[in-house]
Amino acid sequence: MVIPCSREARATGIPDEIRCYGRSDTALLMEWTSFEEVENIVGPFVSEVKRKARYGGYKSAREVFEDYKIFYSIRTKLIEGKKKLLIQTYVAEYFYRFALKEKAMMLNGFSRMSDDAALFPDEFYQIPDANANWMHQHLKEDDPKDLILYAEIFIRKLDASLKKMDTDVQSEINKQKEKKLEYLEKIQKEFHPQWCFGKSVQVFEELKWKISCTKKLLETLASRLATRCASYCKTLANVGDRLTISSLAKEFFKLLHDDSEGDLAKEWSELAKGMQELDKEELL
Repeated sequence: MVIPCSREARATGIPDEIRCYGRSDTALLMEWTSFEEVENIVGPFVSEVKRKARYGGYKSAREVFEDYKIFYSIRTKLIEGKKKLLIQTYVAEYFYRFALKEKAMMLNGFSRMSDDAALFPDEFYQIPDANANWMHQHLKEDDPKDLILYAEIFIRKLDASLKKMDTDVQSEINKQKEKKLEYLEKIQKEFHPQWCFGKSVQVFEELKWKISCTKKLLETLASRLATRCASYCKTLANVGDRLTISSLAKEFFKLLHDDSEGDLAKEWSELAKGMQELDKEELL
């Protein structure tokens, strides 16, 4: 955490590292990795840039350009971070729903085994009491029909939402989803309760554990979106704020000397195009 230490920093709340950043501090702004850094490092910098842009705090076009460049880097990473959180959430949701369907299929397998034991007196179909009690207990806990119904409803909703996303995000979600679902394909081949009850119980319990872990992950992601992501999303909105971007451009061209800084104007133009692309990307 960056803590204001000078008198000026304490008075304004702007840390010294942001107020007078050098090469290493610029790197800090370009290379942040966590939500805490967004709140404690990036957020104060963005607030300071907004103040300088709107109230004429810049002394040169180069100074404006350097802040604009950092703005672009911050915004790019914030959008990527938002995508990563979205991807992680969707992949977990997909796995959770498909895993519930698989759990229902396994419960149906145990149920058929129990029905066969009741229908056929042959020794082949009979089940030891301990196994029968275990199945009875688990079949009471969940209704396979309900598990499948609710899972399929959510999967349809996820599919519909996915179609509205950027193709790159869709592709990454589908790629990670397929990789996660390979686990379910693997345990399907290992589940044969009538032939190997002990192994099938082990597979079933492992699946239940995976479902429980995924549910906890989804709760964590939801909590993160509701709390820690508040400053993250606020900062993303601030670095894309049109009034601030417009004020930076106005300051830049006001301070620009055409005769000696023509190349800087070209660099600004290229970066401005990149900002426009980020506008489109943020809407997806």
